Amino acid sequence: MKPPVLLPAASWNQPRWRGQRGFYEVYFLKVNLPEQQRALWLRYTLLAPQQGTPIVELWGFHFDHRHPERNWGAKHTLPAAQTNWHARGLPLVLNAEHQLHHDAATGQLIHNDHTLRWTLAWTPPAHGVSLFPSAWLYHAPLPRTKYLSPGWDIRVSGTVQIDEQLLQIAEAPAQQAHLWGTRYADEWVWAHCNAFADHPDAAFEVLHGVVRLAKRPFAAGMLCLRVGKQFYALRRWRACRTFRSASAIGHWQFVAEEQDFRIEGEIEAPPQHLLGARYTDPSGEPRFCHNTKVGSLHLRVLIRSGQGWTLAHTLHAPDTCAVEWVGCVQDPLVLQWV
Repeated sequence: MKPPVLLPAASWNQPRWRGQRGFYEVYFLKVNLPEQQRALWLRYTLLAPQQGTPIVELWGFHFDHRHPERNWGAKHTLPAAQTNWHARGLPLVLNAEHQLHHDAATGQLIHNDHTLRWTLAWTPPAHGVSLFPSAWLYHAPLPRTKYLSPGWDIRVSGTVQIDEQLLQIAEAPAQQAHLWGTRYADEWVWAHCNAFADHPDAAFEVLHGVVRLAKRPFAAGMLCLRVGKQFYALRRWRACRTFRSASAIGHWQFVAEEQDFRIEGEIEAPPQHLLGARYTDPSGEPRFCHNTKVGSLHLRVLIRSGQGWTLAHTLHAPDTCAVEWVGCVQDPLVLQWV
């Protein structure tokens, strides 16, 4: 078993946009509040389309597993020229209230009588975690989206206001991630969890995407699990290409296998727990993201033993798994869209 690709978190968390057209960049922070069965998804995004004015957006989503009717999301859009995104360094300052630092985030959104306001801080690790099997992929033309988690398994503290309720947050399990590129994949399914009910020392992330190369679909899966100090990461291209995925919006089953381990997973997220986010590719094509941060995850980790497999771990996250299904079609079962 090999560790994943690890890259210096501070330098790889810096903005990649240099003013070029046909480019996008996203920072997101997701936070789980397991005792309350709530979660947040906060996004700081840039879109520099091939045609049109570059824009920056602040997105915020609130998920309540006990009361999904209280789920909601909103965004605020402004011209990129009014921000410092082009300055090539953190913090990103959208305005005085909306800022992203390497170790902190602030923002507020008010929409349709709803309010979401946050002031959060964390201690970033020295290295970020990549799902890519090799570091050289960050310098290659493909894939056209680069993805890294500078804060793959962090704990955040601070305050969050949800409508009239002010929450004091202390050491909540969270993830801070960074992605950038020139084009979205055609479709993907992604999940992350670091709030397991039975393994507080575990963190997990998985991605299965489909892109078109020479007009033909190319699918691959990537995965990383840490239990205690032991990592299970896909590091061979053969393992990425033979990743088995069966998904429909609201349900995902997958099997990842390396030479010395096998991980079987199942994720459930009923439509009432999903919120929708409409993305736009730099080319102008739409993508529809069906997302929740309170899905349910079950994992089985098996270790090769002779000619067979021995069960090493079983992990459960009843309502703390982040998962999204993204494609070119909007599912009508998801009723709220941003």
